[in-house]
Order: sequence, then C-alpha cells, then structure tokens
Amino acid sequence: MLPRMFLVTRLAAMGVLFAPLCVGCGSEAKQEAAPAPEPSKPKVAKVAPKPEKVVELPPPPPPRPKTPASMDDAVAQAAEIHMEHRRTLLCGCRYAKSGRVSPASCGYRTRADEQLAKYVMWSHVVPPHDFGADRACWTKPMCTAEDGSKFRGIECCQQIDEEFATMRTDLHNLMPLVGEVGTDRSNYAFGDLKSESRFYGSCDLEIDRDAERIDPAPEVRGDIARVYHYMAATYPGTIHLSVEQRVMFQGWAADDPPDGWERKRAAAVVAIQGIAPTWLSEVPVDDPPEQVAGDADGADGVIATGSDGSGGDDGNSEEGSREPSPDASPSASTGGQAPSATAGDGTTAATG
Repeated sequence: MLPRMFLVTRLAAMGVLFAPLCVGCGSEAKQEAAPAPEPSKPKVAKVAPKPEKVVELPPPPPPRPKTPASMDDAVAQAAEIHMEHRRTLLCGCRYAKSGRVSPASCGYRTRADEQLAKYVMWSHVVPPHDFGADRACWTKPMCTAEDGSKFRGIECCQQIDEEFATMRTDLHNLMPLVGEVGTDRSNYAFGDLKSESRFYGSCDLEIDRDAERIDPAPEVRGDIARVYHYMAATYPGTIHLSVEQRVMFQGWAADDPPDGWERKRAAAVVAIQGIAPTWLSEVPVDDPPEQVAGDADGADGVIATGSDGSGGDDGNSEEGSREPSPDASPSASTGGQAPSATAGDGTTAATG
C-alpha cells in the first residue's frame, strides 16, 4: 500500500484538485455577517398624566310639589286642613266653619270695610307678585280671551306658566286672614316697623302704606319666615330676597320656633303635595279643635279668597280688557255665591 502523502502528491501532479477540507475556507465562501447592534433609544423622562378637567354641573332642580290644579281646589283643601284650627294668621281671630270671623275672639275692630271684616280671605304669605312680576306672562299680553282680546297678569300666568301655577296653589303658602286685613296687606313686604300704631283694635299688626311694609306680631313671625324659606328653597331663583330680608327671616324663625299646630298643618300639606319643608322633623302635637260662635247653628257665610298680591295689576292690557276670574270658593252651607267686592290688588273677594 502506498503512503497517503505519496497518493496526494501524485494526484495533485495529475491536476486533480481537492476542495478545501474546512467550511468557509476560500475566497468565494459566504461568511455569516454579525448582526449590527441596535441603536440605543434616548431615555425619556416619565411624565405623570395630566388629570382630566372635571366639569362641575349645576345641581338638578328640586322636584316640584303636586299642588292643587286650581285656586278653587287649593282654597277648598286649605280650608279642610285648617278646619280643626280655625284662626286667622295675622290677628289670631277665630272663625266659624262658614268662614265668618268672630271679632270678640281677638279684639278685632274694623278699620274701614265692615263687609270684608266679616269673613276670612285665603291669602298668600309670599304674594304672587313676588314670583310673577318678572315673568313675560305677567308683563306682556300673551293670553287670549274668548272674545279675542289679549290679557296678561295673574290669570295669564296661571294658564301658560306651569311653575307659576304650581307656586300660586302651593298650600304651604296659603293662609286664612281677616278679609279686610288681607286686602290691606296687598303685596306689601314683611318687615320691622318703628311705628306701633294699630288699625284693627287689639290685633298686633302695623301697616305702613308709604313704605309698603307690614309688621306682624312676634308669635307669627316664625311661621311667615319659614314659608318664605320653603318657597325660596322649593322654587329656586323665583323668590328674590335681599340680604337684609334673609337675616331678618332667620332671626324671626329662631325667635319663634314651630309649634305643634304649625307642624301638624305642614304634615297635612305634605300628605297632599309631597316635598316636606326642611324644618318638619318633630312629631306634631295634637291640638283640640277650635270652637267658634256660630258653629252649632250653622251660621251662613262663605270662605273667601283674595289678596293675590298683584299690587293692582289685574291682568288687563292695552290690547283689551278682561277681568280675572275671582278666586272665590263659596261654602257648601250657603249653596251660592256671596256678593263680591274688588280688593285693592285687583282680585275679587267674596265678602258675604
């Protein structure tokens, strides 16, 4: 056997070439390229995300109470609520089921109108003028009567302004007054008066016609203040009270806290309308029914309404004249309409 080296040498001499014994050896061999290094990314500082801007929405308006559909309904229901406590608000006079006032029960003396002084008038503590005078239906003839004439004012707002109609028949705001007092009050604001001159006998009530102010007795000031607070809270943006008035009403409410009857009355109204006043939290005290001369024999009379507080603006317009519907509710005991007289505020009040 020939040595291996000898064979290789002989074959090479004969022109036999051998492929390289190693992979990748030779000029034409493909060499794997090393992967290029990835470029370094610049470091970015972490920034905390900006908080989203919170848009504060106004609170939703409070729900409206379900007040009576008309003034006649409101008067009938108010009279029923007050049936067991028949006393007028500002003078404290007792009155019979018929609505006839007992002057002797409160020392009332007629100022000028004997007919108006005989019967109660269902009047607004916060007069409609206070929450209606800025409305278009109050100032512009937007309503049409059957005869085609245009009118404005209380009755127009009652027809076309749902909020006004609800406020006008709110039972929390409706109180019995001696008819003469309710007419004299008109739409005057409550306030403290320096004068102590009285026009209605022993009734602790002063009225300043020049200042258009009425000063009630201390024992009913809290009742009045709480009605204003209720109306302002239940119908936001409609009752415009000055800072002075707010401070005054806060003082009145503190000095004259609600008694048993006021709570019981408010609870009865809430049972009809819903929406309880914020101060109605304690259990009401039962008060015995009031007895007034004339109850036993069924004295004739009417329970009247009036003093809508329109300040003489009765809804007539330059485009036509139309008397507003009277807010009167005759008592069932009379079976008819009593004579009427036009009150100072332009409404019509039954007088008996």
